Amino acid sequence: MSTLRVGTGLVLRMSQWCMRMRSVVTFALAAAVLVACGEPGSQSQSWEPAGPSSSLPGVNDPSTSTAPAVTAEADDDAGSTADVLERCADVAQITTDVVNNNNAQSVTDPVFRGVVATYAEEHADTFGGMWTDRVAKGTFVLAFTDGPAAHLAALAERSPSPDDVHVEEPPPEITDDRPIGEWDVAFDVVQVEHTEAELVAAIGPVVAAVRTVIGAPATGGEDPLRNRVSVDLPTPIRPSDLGAITEAIEQLDGIYSEMVCWSGQFIDEAPDPIESGTSLDVIRLPDDNGTYPADTPVTCDGLQFALGDLDSLTPAADVEPGLKSVLDSWLANDEGQFWPQEDWSLLHENDDHASFIHVGDDGVSFIGAEMAANGWIWAGASAGGRCDVELRLPDGLGSVEWVLDPQSPAPAATSTEIGVSVTERDCATGQAMGDRLIGPQVVESDDAVRIAFAVISQSGDQGCPDNPSEVVIVELETPLGEREIRNGLTIGPITSLLDN
Repeated sequence: MSTLRVGTGLVLRMSQWCMRMRSVVTFALAAAVLVACGEPGSQSQSWEPAGPSSSLPGVNDPSTSTAPAVTAEADDDAGSTADVLERCADVAQITTDVVNNNNAQSVTDPVFRGVVATYAEEHADTFGGMWTDRVAKGTFVLAFTDGPAAHLAALAERSPSPDDVHVEEPPPEITDDRPIGEWDVAFDVVQVEHTEAELVAAIGPVVAAVRTVIGAPATGGEDPLRNRVSVDLPTPIRPSDLGAITEAIEQLDGIYSEMVCWSGQFIDEAPDPIESGTSLDVIRLPDDNGTYPADTPVTCDGLQFALGDLDSLTPAADVEPGLKSVLDSWLANDEGQFWPQEDWSLLHENDDHASFIHVGDDGVSFIGAEMAANGWIWAGASAGGRCDVELRLPDGLGSVEWVLDPQSPAPAATSTEIGVSVTERDCATGQAMGDRLIGPQVVESDDAVRIAFAVISQSGDQGCPDNPSEVVIVELETPLGEREIRNGLTIGPITSLLDN
């Protein structure tokens, strides 16, 4: 049963709801799908009603930045930012005290989403955004610039209609025509200062003003959880640059600096950059028994853990209830019911993150969790991959793929050179690696020649066209003979390591 109560505002408490999440996401726990659901640095909603786009054509195009850098006359050593833009990380996120009891991975009925999207369109002049609050375990939050109580009551009385916004095509059948206030759903309404339309309209001018100051391709977007325009500064800046950025934004018509926050680094905060030509030292050899130290840092389909975690899996049934509920809720929702339902294990857990693993005939699946203010919440999932375990690269370096170059001479027993074709894995806006390519590192043993490369990661947002391949000639100390040519980072498929 739904109940009305008065707390930080009038709220309607209902249980067991969450917005539909992607069925499969790469298991880098800072995955992009999560930033739209209550994570620091979120820049856009995970789903929006029809209306103005929250991103502008050309915003990510470095070629649009032609103005020279401008620096305000200020004391770089003062370090004071009292009158300049706030960092997004320092701006408190909008919160709700309505906590969903069914975790953030539950699936939202598209009919429900159609109702709230329609209501948002009808109140576009005060609508401030909508999102899934992951910290509240999946409570759906709508924001308006006027009093939340009236909107909350009006939403609770709305029944689905065939004329509602279609968030899926074909539109789903309406099987429950009761007012959504009677549904088993958790949602809340909060009050904000700026409408979504105001923030969206400000993105383009703000990004253009920032680019004029820093002379670099800054990017920006709407951050509904902070009710701000968020600007990402791709290169480290000085405090005086931030002052100049603030002044430039204040000159914009109808926009002021309190509408904007920034993400990035001051120069003295930036780590020492990895220089081109740096030698690579990442290959580690197993001992005589073919094993590695248990604390060897590895990665598999983007998930990071220690190799020894594979030797100490905990059956899901033995995991503490709060954490296990994340797994159970995912498997019970409309997405998870198609996943394996049995034989899950806890791979690793610390104070902040945990992950479950399932190994089956169709591949390896992961479900992640992270600790939030209200307990463990869902933090991503991936399914069905081969999951080759690789040695983890140092921070600042990205992965590359390499294969024997088909245009180079095929390796022979007498070969002291091997031609390989190398391609950057991560998005790099289609740019060649050039001097960013690090390596090769070559480790020769009696039975194998192990080769490894890495690439200095690009800063800022990058587009994802196909990356060009580059041919590298790898030189050997002794002729190849009968030795196998191997990727020096690859330890092996996770299935073979579990069998051991």
